[in-house]
This record gives sequence, structure tokens and C-alpha cells, in this order.
Amino acid sequence: FGGYLVTSLGWRSVFFLPALLALFNAIIIAITLRDRPETMGFRSPHEAFEDSTETMPSPHETLDENESDATDKPQTEMSPFVQDDTDLSAWALTQKYILTNPMIWLVSIGNFFVYIVRIGLLDWAPKFLKDARHIDLDEAGWLVAALEIAGILGGLLAGYLADRAFKGKYSLVNGLYMVGLVVGLVLLYNPPTITWISPLMMNALLLSIVGFLVYGPQMLTAVSAASYAPRHCAAAATGFNGLFGYTGATISGVGVGYCVDHYGWDGGLLFFLVAGVLGVGSFAVAHWLDQKLA
Repeated sequence: FGGYLVTSLGWRSVFFLPALLALFNAIIIAITLRDRPETMGFRSPHEAFEDSTETMPSPHETLDENESDATDKPQTEMSPFVQDDTDLSAWALTQKYILTNPMIWLVSIGNFFVYIVRIGLLDWAPKFLKDARHIDLDEAGWLVAALEIAGILGGLLAGYLADRAFKGKYSLVNGLYMVGLVVGLVLLYNPPTITWISPLMMNALLLSIVGFLVYGPQMLTAVSAASYAPRHCAAAATGFNGLFGYTGATISGVGVGYCVDHYGWDGGLLFFLVAGVLGVGSFAVAHWLDQKLA
């Protein structure tokens, strides 16, 4: 469809038409989307469906041994909303549970660096492959697609590892992925020479490895941020995390462009490396603090 727009309406239409569609959808959502059922005068989901199942603690919560089962508690105590928070405004809830929560800050800062690498590679990889690796743009496009496909697999594995192997230790999984990402970026900066692997295939392999590793934390940071907030603030925590992510995406475009203009592609790749190392540090501190507060 993008190719049709370019040939029929010019290359600018590829940007204008999606922007108009996104604006239209945003207006519809802003008009029709509502908050939780209680806001509209309905009962909470727990009351409406008579949910008497035991409330499961998050990976960062523990139940007191003397605490009675959730099924023995009054229905009001099973609500995901803290009783004292019912009269608080959205801004007051954000201040109480998001802006003063060091875990959400650390995870979001880590997401900032993740997005610098992720969006930077998506935006700049075709030009990098053409200018620095002398690969045709048509082939470069396929290599970037390989990065995305590998990223899907990396995200799925990260979720499985976080839930099964590491029992909800999201920051630990994110940190391990970022360590691997730094190694992958080093190899992309200085690709090894293997006689039976062509330069084209080597670049495809390295981009796939980097994509596999960068999409793990990209998928997990939102879940991680939400897990550090009460359920009625999960969306705010996710949005706060996303704010940092797309700020990193903005910085990535400007930062990579500046580095490439002044220091060549070596400078651009070093920019990614610095972001990766700082991301490792952010998730390492988050994991340390998480274990300390557990």
C-alpha cells in the first residue's frame, strides 16, 4: 500500500495519510473511551461477576502467613482499589504511586535507553548498511525485516523466562538481555570475518541477534512498570514508562544523526553502545533495589 501511495500521490502521502488516520482514531477514542466501570456508575468487575477467587499477589508482593484467604474477606477488600484511595484524583494517585516510586523510575529510565537502540536501529539501519557496509537498499530492507522478525522471538522468550525461569524478576531478565545487546552491538561495530559466511549474511545474522535482544526488554518494561504499581494505577505506570521510551526514541533520531554527521558511522554505533551500557546499569540497579525491598 505504501508503494502504491508513493507512485500515485508522491512520497509525502506515505506520511500524511497514516497521520490523518491516527488523528481520526485518536479523536474517536478520546470521545468514546471511558475509565473504569465505577466511573460510569456500574459495579466493579469483582462485584458484577461475583469473583470469589483468591487474589494472587504480584511478583513483588508477599502474603502474611496469618492473613486469611481472600475468599474469607468482604467483597470491598477484594477490590483492586485501595479503600483510602477512593476519593483521590487521578493526579493525586499518580503522585502517590508513580512519581514517588523509585522502581518505576528505574525501569522507565532503562526503557529510555532501550528505545534509543531500538528506534535508532529501525530508523538508521538501512542507511548504515548502504553507506558503511555497501549493501543495496533493497537488500538492506530485507535485513531490517529480519531484525523485526527476530525481535518477535526475543520478546516471546523474554516473557517466558521472566514468568517461568526467573519468577517475575523482570529487571534481571531485562539486564541480561541488555548485556547480550551490548555484545551484539560490539560485533555489529566490528563484525567478525568467517570464510564460509558472506558479508551480507553476517550483517543479517548480527542484526537479527541485536533485534532479538533489544525486543526482550522493550516488551517487558511495560509489564515490569505495571507490576510495581497498584492495579488501579497500572495504566498510569505503563504510560509513564512509555513516556520515557518515546523520549528516548526522539533523542535517538537527533543523537545518531549528530554523531554520524560529525564522527561517521563509528560515532553512531558508539552512541548505541553507550545507551546499551547505561541501560544495563539502570536495570541492574532496579534489580538490586527490587531484591532489597522484597
